[in-house]
Amino acid sequence: MSVDLAAVLVTALLEFAGLVYIAKLAHSSRDKMDADDAALYLQGRRVEEVLREMRAELLRR
Repeated sequence: MSVDLAAVLVTALLEFAGLVYIAKLAHSSRDKMDADDAALYLQGRRVEEVLREMRAELLRR
């Protein structure tokens, strides 16, 4: 194996490792965003429920 071929292989492996690392970062941040979106959705649903209850209380008076 020549030195040039070894250098090309090492470079290719490093590039591949970098791409895998970036893909994992993107995937984990996407999971975090999905979890945040779900939490915000549930909070919004709870706020809507509280507002409905308050409206019903006010209409009863």
